[in-house]
Amino acid sequence: MVYQYFNNKEVKDRLQRAIKNIGHELSEKNIEFVTGAKNVDLKPYWDEFMELKLKKVKSNGVNWITKKLDEAEKDFEKLKKTFKAALDDKLEEEKDKKYDKAKVEKEIKEEDKLFDKLKEDFDDVQKAVDDKKKLMLTLTGAKLEAEKKNLEKLKEPLYEAEKKMGQQRRKINKMTSDGLKDLIKDVDEDLRLIAYFKTKTAAVKMPASK
Repeated sequence: MVYQYFNNKEVKDRLQRAIKNIGHELSEKNIEFVTGAKNVDLKPYWDEFMELKLKKVKSNGVNWITKKLDEAEKDFEKLKKTFKAALDDKLEEEKDKKYDKAKVEKEIKEEDKLFDKLKEDFDDVQKAVDDKKKLMLTLTGAKLEAEKKNLEKLKEPLYEAEKKMGQQRRKINKMTSDGLKDLIKDVDEDLRLIAYFKTKTAAVKMPASK
């Protein structure tokens, strides 16, 4: 995380040294020495600027992250509500005497076959990505840059393959009450992670300017 980087002792020390050195350059004594101008002291303005700047870096980042977490939380709560309604309907359906469990299990097996095919497609793209990364470790210069571009082209196919695989798994889960319960558990885990990241975000700190 960016804020962890800023609070790394070495990085923080370098930042504070840089701020201090620039402050020295803008001090009344140094300005008079360099330019001959008297009674010109810009250091207080520099110190005030950097203090406000670091606070702004924190607030801008925290506000953006919080907004995105709130949006995600809202989407997951909506999804959970949808799954819960589907679960209620599925439980009623499974109680019905006309419910054909064997037929559903057969349909699930067919959907599982499709999932396995999508998993193979995903694995193929993932292997291509891994192979590119290994190859890049042996390259330099123009060849390395060319492979970076080739690797970039694989990002979209990898994302689409993973997306299709997830959609198919969700489709299968929706076919039974147990599967829907698993989906709700997954959403609860996502919501737990969002709550965790909200806590971490609220505790974010930037180093002092001096």
